Amino acid sequence: MTSPTSHHPSAPTPTPTPTVLPLPIRLPPVTVHLTHHPGTTLFSKSIPIPTDLLLTLSLRAIALIYPAASSTTLPPLASISLHVRPFEGIAHTTHSHTTCTDTPPPSDAIPPSGTITSEIHLSSTYIQSVHATNASDVKATTHEILGVLLHELTHVWQCYVAAPAPHWIVEGVADYVRLRGGLAARHWRRGVGGNWADGYERSGYFLDWCEGKWEGLVGELTRRPAEETVRGWTGVEVGVLWERYQAWLEEEGGEAAGVSVPTHGVEVPMPTHEPA
Repeated sequence: MTSPTSHHPSAPTPTPTPTVLPLPIRLPPVTVHLTHHPGTTLFSKSIPIPTDLLLTLSLRAIALIYPAASSTTLPPLASISLHVRPFEGIAHTTHSHTTCTDTPPPSDAIPPSGTITSEIHLSSTYIQSVHATNASDVKATTHEILGVLLHELTHVWQCYVAAPAPHWIVEGVADYVRLRGGLAARHWRRGVGGNWADGYERSGYFLDWCEGKWEGLVGELTRRPAEETVRGWTGVEVGVLWERYQAWLEEEGGEAAGVSVPTHGVEVPMPTHEPA
């Protein structure tokens, strides 16, 4: 694991955390639904086998937010579906369910075959705009698609449906996963300023710094998404941690932080693998 002090503040991506999971991990079936659109054609060219990709990215997300995961500690997902279609915005995730809790079941529990259906909606309009902006860089579109999908799959596996979790934890952890997964957006910068509660990449970089000093914090936040969890794990109030993080950034010559850019264009309340 790379120490935060080894990252230049303006560098968008730390060394990716390896995807290492104990077996067995049983993932739910995955389906992909494509609506005819120029952006969908670009998606298909960038991601020729999307079902396999979603399973691979799911394992990457699980490894980062459930470091001791097994099939008995994961939310009981019945299915994951991806819908690539034209709409304004970038992406969002929805859940329909009969049962879900804020935390995974205890390690000795046997989960049901699946009670939660998750849908990821990815904008083909956005994909088309990314391609138009980066026409000279054929890899840029693929990189952004992968990053957005990893962010959304993190929401799938967070499973904060029964009760809402703090926005900065939900979105900060999702961008932390994107960062640690080696798929940070190319416009991201680890900047001075803002607030720990801004969410998205600003909170993601903050959590990356915290995780480097207090390993296991992000996994605990996934199980118990509250500021009290930060204090209990680190012994320090989150506001004090933010001040220390900002001081570290200034020592490292960090840039001024820009506006935190949401991955979700449309906010939706969040409430080796073996396909099931």
